[in-house]
Amino acid sequence: MTSRIISRFNTLSNAQKVALVLAAVACVMLPWLFYLGATLEGQTSVRMWSSTWIGLDCLEITGLVTTAILLLKRKTRVIMAATFTATLFLIDAWFDVMLSQAGADWDQALLSAFVGELPMALLCFYIALTAPAWIQDQHKAAVKAERQLVGIQKLGKALREGLRKQ
Repeated sequence: MTSRIISRFNTLSNAQKVALVLAAVACVMLPWLFYLGATLEGQTSVRMWSSTWIGLDCLEITGLVTTAILLLKRKTRVIMAATFTATLFLIDAWFDVMLSQAGADWDQALLSAFVGELPMALLCFYIALTAPAWIQDQHKAAVKAERQLVGIQKLGKALREGLRKQ
């Protein structure tokens, strides 16, 4: 079973693999929203503290899903979505570290930044920078396929005309 999943994964294009990773991270983040809602309430004197962090994570999830969809569809708007999402992850890392208490909270914030948020920001910035080449390659392949189809249609027309003349 595992080998079939791995072999199927290996048949995916790079864009499909990256989109799958983005979608998987978005799915993993959903339970995190519930954890934040249950644990952040009352830990600080800031009004709507848990709602603020849940809202930021909702925006990150929305950005990941939007980027994944636009990447799969090879739309140029993926550049904006990926840049927006990367920026959200940078903001999340910054505020996690800067607003955490000294000690274990700060250590957890650093770990979260270096293991989660900063790598996701880098991945999204990478997508924004390289997506134009992916989109252009897809366009070239589509133009080539269209030319081949037109050639086949012309050949079929010539064969039909040749058969009519006989």
